[in-house]
Amino acid sequence: GIDLEFETSAAVTAKRVVALGTTGKVANAATDSTASLCVGIALHAAASGDLVKVRVFGAVDDVPTTGSLSASGIIKRSVTTTGSIAVTASPAAGEALGFAIADSASNVTDVFVCKSL
Repeated sequence: GIDLEFETSAAVTAKRVVALGTTGKVANAATDSTASLCVGIALHAAASGDLVKVRVFGAVDDVPTTGSLSASGIIKRSVTTTGSIAVTASPAAGEALGFAIADSASNVTDVFVCKSL
């Protein structure tokens, strides 16, 4: 996969969707954040002000989901649970993060991050 490092503006949880803020730093993607600013999925936890590796292209396993997802479903950041993913049938411009590789089980699934969708 392709990973980029970002400085965090707040504590980041591993395997969660992160979004860019106005300072160019990332945090867990809020449910009301601008979807097009979501850049990928944090690969590890990080404290505020630390660097975090973010998967911007490639597979990530065991990503928390909101609701059930089916393999090949297009994913976006959840609008109900901070940092989680949800499925979308018709994403708005810049909203899609990638797609589910497998059906979700126990509220997690494996995903392929491909922000260019």
